[in-house]
Amino acid sequence: MMYQYLDRIGTASSVRVAAKLLLLTMVRKSELTNATWNEINFSEALWTIPKEGMKRRNPHLVFLSQQALDFFIALKTFAGGSDYVFPSRYDSDLPMSTATINQVLTLTYRLAQKEGQPLSKFGPHDLRRTASTLLHEAGYIRLD
Repeated sequence: MMYQYLDRIGTASSVRVAAKLLLLTMVRKSELTNATWNEINFSEALWTIPKEGMKRRNPHLVFLSQQALDFFIALKTFAGGSDYVFPSRYDSDLPMSTATINQVLTLTYRLAQKEGQPLSKFGPHDLRRTASTLLHEAGYIRLD
């Protein structure tokens, strides 16, 4: 349901893709908005988040599904020379604000509520927490 409403809100397609990539990769919103193109290995379908960008200060490997990889390929096509996967709308030398992702999720929730759909209010971390819970319940364990 979230995808359906996300595709209907009036915002830049790259912002909608950012929200979808949060779902597909389960990274923190700051890790996503600060992502640079040199972190993405298209041939290996791998995103290496450097330790400086991680909460625990350890590098993190994100294996990209085909859908996530397709989004990154599309984004690269329209990157316009920015080092950032999601550049700021006002200055391509800066990353997109994390507040932008908060806003797109709020707009998604409001549209669903306006149309009487049972979509509860949620934020970026709620997506991550839910994914973590589901993976744990499915038997996946966290390796540190």
